[in-house]
Amino acid sequence: NGNGLYDLLRISFGAEIEQAGSYRLTGVLRSAGSQSALYADSLLTVPAGATTVRLEFSGPVINALRLEGPYTVDLLVRDPATLQELDAVRLPFTTAAYSADEFDPFGASNQPIVLTGNSSDSGVDTNGNGLFDELRVNVEVALARTDFYEWGARLVDHNGTELGFYTRRATLSAGVTNINFVFDGE
Repeated sequence: NGNGLYDLLRISFGAEIEQAGSYRLTGVLRSAGSQSALYADSLLTVPAGATTVRLEFSGPVINALRLEGPYTVDLLVRDPATLQELDAVRLPFTTAAYSADEFDPFGASNQPIVLTGNSSDSGVDTNGNGLFDELRVNVEVALARTDFYEWGARLVDHNGTELGFYTRRATLSAGVTNINFVFDGE
């Protein structure tokens, strides 16, 4: 948008694809000394052989989380149909030493979805036995346009161990709304 602040952080790297196909990639951006992490998802359809992969991380979220560079990036590769993890690797480099203040807190005006920073969660007892059967998480987002969206989230413990994964698709109207995630209580 020409204001001198970054709207996103684009990470590109080379990859050797053993088997042609479609893959769901999740990049996890981390900053040393921070417990926060930023996720970027993409669907990649590629032939076998060498290719360049690109992930884009939201500048407003880097700013909001106060993530100071340099950053490391972990990459998770999943089957898009089953979400089964096929591979996981930490990229063998770190980024430049960006400051969180170098990223635009509002982002480009054409950014289709922005996290507002408001969220809530609750345990739900669906069978009345006094124990939670589900964890429901609501995340407020601002949508630039009415469109068909797909969203997903990994539920991890404080050590980064995955406890669950949730994905959903729906048509959402422009404006501020909530997207929901439901994780199994087990």
